[in-house]
Amino acid sequence: MRLLIYGTGVIGCYYAALFGKAGYDTTIYARGKRLESLQKSGLIYEQEGKIYKAETKIIERVADDDRYDYIFLTVKENQVHTALNELSSNNSPNIVTMVNTLEPYRKWEERCGAGRLTCFSRCRR
Repeated sequence: MRLLIYGTGVIGCYYAALFGKAGYDTTIYARGKRLESLQKSGLIYEQEGKIYKAETKIIERVADDDRYDYIFLTVKENQVHTALNELSSNNSPNIVTMVNTLEPYRKWEERCGAGRLTCFSRCRR
């Protein structure tokens, strides 16, 4: 199963490390200084006092024809519209939002296509 983590904050990196450790084909989308850091050192995490490097790929662009079974959207609420606009032309069938919001969920679906979104956290329909 191919997974994309779109967002490299605490939540995105945590899930990327877990999915990678579980053996899933996990890719992280990053930009700017975070991208540079991940490209240089990889995704490093600590568990029980030991340091590990997560089994993940790192990309700086989500290609339209790059298909993932699931895209996990782990950005801040104020970044959701930009992310969904970018993902609207990608052909992956499932986008799992991991963002708390009071914004009507249907507005997000309008940006990336009906039937593609699953809400993992608190959302309003």
